[in-house]
Amino acid sequence: MIWKGEKLVTIKDFLTKGINRCDSQEEAKIFMQFYRAENPRADENMDFMSCYYTTDEMMRIRAWFDIEKQIHTSHTLLAK
Repeated sequence: MIWKGEKLVTIKDFLTKGINRCDSQEEAKIFMQFYRAENPRADENMDFMSCYYTTDEMMRIRAWFDIEKQIHTSHTLLAK
């Protein structure tokens, strides 16, 4: 996926060049439109990647990026 002129391939790319570079909720939703068009598991992947952040940031990411499908990982972390 290409985002803001950067090719996103690895998890590190998605974290540093993707998620971290979205400056608003509107921009995050556009990011997800592109990502969903390329990957049917985009929501699950974003949910997983949100777990690399603090709990507050995880919740913000899940809200901003409008993650529809959640997997076990973030639910487990939030339950603690």
